[in-house]
Amino acid sequence: MAISPQKSDDPVGFDVRRNLSPREFEKEYLEPMIPVILEDCITDWSARDWTVSWFGDNFPDKILHIGDEPIRLGDYVNQLLASDEHHPAPYLRNIDIPSEFPELLPYISRLPHSLPTRIGSRLLPRNLPCEDHYMELFIGGPGSGFPRIHYDIHHLLAFIVQIFGSKEVTLYAPDQADFLYRNELTADHSQIENLLDPDFERYPLWKDAVSTTVVLEPGQALFIPCGWWHYTRMLSPSISVAYDQLCAGNWRDFIGDQYARRRDQSAKAKMVLAYLIMVGPILTVMERLRGQTRTAIDLDLIGQYRASMNYKL
Repeated sequence: MAISPQKSDDPVGFDVRRNLSPREFEKEYLEPMIPVILEDCITDWSARDWTVSWFGDNFPDKILHIGDEPIRLGDYVNQLLASDEHHPAPYLRNIDIPSEFPELLPYISRLPHSLPTRIGSRLLPRNLPCEDHYMELFIGGPGSGFPRIHYDIHHLLAFIVQIFGSKEVTLYAPDQADFLYRNELTADHSQIENLLDPDFERYPLWKDAVSTTVVLEPGQALFIPCGWWHYTRMLSPSISVAYDQLCAGNWRDFIGDQYARRRDQSAKAKMVLAYLIMVGPILTVMERLRGQTRTAIDLDLIGQYRASMNYKL
């Protein structure tokens, strides 16, 4: 089913910045948690030449999954190219590139603005499911899109890098949560089920939610701060790569999220909270010592430290 935006008040709009240094980004957008669009940020990516047909030509027999259903990539590309806004193809989304499509890794890299990241750090407890949000692939046709209003799990920071086609992103600031009907079971998702034809009798407050809609074009990247609700719609055949970030800037929100997920297990929640509070400053010091462009810390040192802890929270 096609997805269209409910409203777009765009009361402020977001900055579009070119040649923004990581330091400027940190001070002007990361610290105050303000979305921004970065221009010309993938000029060194081989992926900038990707098209939908390129995937069909180069990986026709690659098996990926839409939900639980396997699909041959060549067949999916043919289906997408034959689709339109009124009859959209399924949205091929959240494909974990390192584990499901590692052939793409030489074509892409993380933006320096998204570093350092603590996702995958060996100082994190092994059962915190962050690794699968490191780098993901999204391919969709006109009219398709993410079906629910949500914010990124664990209060992670998000970057959407548009490679091909146009993607519309509608965002709601965290203070709009009361209008979005948070799902009690999955707090990072809204209960609103049909964005194309919502039931305003059931969700009357959504009419009052203030949103901002942007359209991402090839070569642009959108920074979405933690807790910012959003959903997407493809305006054309579209390819994007998205990745999340965990750093000092959203560490406090991340800790709160982990504690909330374990509240019904009081002792375990307190253990997780205490450990994450303790390890945060250690990670911050190590990141500063190693520099802001390192994606990993000294694994041998961290491995020894973790082994000595012998923990699994």
